[in-house]
Amino acid sequence: MLQNELYLNPKQKDIILHTQELKDLKFKEHYIENDLFKFKRLYIQDQNYTYYFLP
Repeated sequence: MLQNELYLNPKQKDIILHTQELKDLKFKEHYIENDLFKFKRLYIQDQNYTYYFLP
C-alpha cells in the first residue's frame, strides 16, 4: 500500500522557510508517489518550534 511506503521507505527533501519574525525554519519533507497519488509528511527540524505547528 502506497500510504505505508511513506513510513517505510520515503523519498525526502529539505525545505527552508525564510521569515522576518523568526529565524529560518528548516523542514524535512517525506513523500511517496505513484501515477495517481502523492502522499507527504512534513517535519520541523528545530524542535523548539514544534508546538507552533501541532494541530
